[in-house]
Amino acid sequence: MNGLSSSHFPSTQWGTTLNMASGLIIRPEPLEKILSGLKIWEMRSDPIHKRETIALIQKGSKAIYGVADIVASIGPLSREEMIANKEKHLIEPSRLHSPEVAKYRYAWVLANVRRLKHPVPYLHKPGQVKFVGLDEMTVIAIGEALRD
Repeated sequence: MNGLSSSHFPSTQWGTTLNMASGLIIRPEPLEKILSGLKIWEMRSDPIHKRETIALIQKGSKAIYGVADIVASIGPLSREEMIANKEKHLIEPSRLHSPEVAKYRYAWVLANVRRLKHPVPYLHKPGQVKFVGLDEMTVIAIGEALRD
């Protein structure tokens, strides 16, 4: 299994301007587990090379519920590695072979997860499936929802 880099990923510094360009769409149940601090790996079918702060968007809501730092991408993970790390991704071992779950073998490691005080709406443009671009006004609203 690929390990985490030994270099430290700096947390985002909040000031008057938030440095964030995109948001990740996540189904409601896993998103709630991430925001509650129970889940630190978001499992996906591809690795990710971004190491940045992202907005956390609840699928179907057109709203941002939190922010997190993507600090690493690990994988592809074997079935044994998935089972050994269940506490990080929270997928039941009995579901690992289901067609719905089997393709998710890359862990996007999240850190510094923060829940917004209230959801922030965003403009969802056609064709945005996994990541959405965020405009300046939305980023400002996210920063305000973190401070409220």
